[in-house]
Amino acid sequence: MLAELTGGGVRLGPHTGKCGEDGTIDMAYTMVLASGQVIAGHSTNTPEILPDGRIRPNEVWERYGTPGSRGTSAIEEVAE
Repeated sequence: MLAELTGGGVRLGPHTGKCGEDGTIDMAYTMVLASGQVIAGHSTNTPEILPDGRIRPNEVWERYGTPGSRGTSAIEEVAE
């Protein structure tokens, strides 16, 4: 898997990873922010299928370097 994130506060953000048989995405990323700061990290995203069929990836992430940080997040698919 190869993806690129841009927009908002991110100038450039390549992401590289793999998708497991269970749909879990394990990836590493780097990002150049609008401020010029460069960050790097790793995340594991586990998909959750909601009762209405939408997908919510539940993410556990870690940002390397100074200041390093860890956290969780969830991004919910928007119904059309």
